[in-house]
Amino acid sequence: MASVVVGATLQFTFLITLLTSVLFGILPAWSISRVDLISSLKAGGNRGSIGSRNRARGALIAAQVALVVVLLTGAGLLLRSYSKIQSVTTGFARSTIAVQIQLDSRYGERQQRLAFFSNILERIAEIPGVQTVGAVRDLPLSNFETKVLFWVEGYLNQKDQIVEWNSCTPEYFSAMGIPLIKGRFFDEN
Repeated sequence: MASVVVGATLQFTFLITLLTSVLFGILPAWSISRVDLISSLKAGGNRGSIGSRNRARGALIAAQVALVVVLLTGAGLLLRSYSKIQSVTTGFARSTIAVQIQLDSRYGERQQRLAFFSNILERIAEIPGVQTVGAVRDLPLSNFETKVLFWVEGYLNQKDQIVEWNSCTPEYFSAMGIPLIKGRFFDEN
């Protein structure tokens, strides 16, 4: 998810940079190309800077200053928000590396998916320097969630009882640095 946001942000930044470069580069060049240099030189250079050209130049400068103020304000707010997010206690280790994996249609059966993830977790655990490897269906603090309907036998159930559902490997909590406060960690069951 973060890579999508970063990609979209970089694309937006590139587009704005390109647009402002064209706008503030071509308009002054176009304005200067319309100046009659011979008449301007004969008049002592004063005629080229009066009238509508002066107003257009002033408008461009005002637009540039306004854009710079908006961009600097946005950058300042972004840095301030980032520093506040870094100070939030999330309950899990910050040194954890998370990877999202989407399987294609070759892994349509449940057993194929389980075998794939079991194999990849074993291979990652063999990499030197890796301390613990775990997997989870939906990462915490992500925009992904899985909701399912449920019913409890012997109780008055509502028509649309929904619960958020997630699954993980037994090593997930250790890999994320989530401490055990009470009880026990999950096992294969």
